[in-house]
Amino acid sequence: MTFSDQGKESKTRRKKQALSVRHLSSSLAGLTDNDLKKIGLPENIFDAICDLRKINKHGAQRRQKLFISGLLRKIDYHEIEVK
Repeated sequence: MTFSDQGKESKTRRKKQALSVRHLSSSLAGLTDNDLKKIGLPENIFDAICDLRKINKHGAQRRQKLFISGLLRKIDYHEIEVK
């Protein structure tokens, strides 16, 4: 009996999805404000990305990217990846 038979998702798959969301948050941080507005992100994610750009310390940037990743997981981030 495998995980797919039980209706559960494997730990490896969850980690890969988490990593893809983290990469998405990093790539969103590289976009301009106008590009982010065209995507139509929720206000809280847009503000978090703007805050990320202001942060200079590497550790703080990493934590902010993780925070943005958590916010992205709460919405349907697959639509953003397509755009």
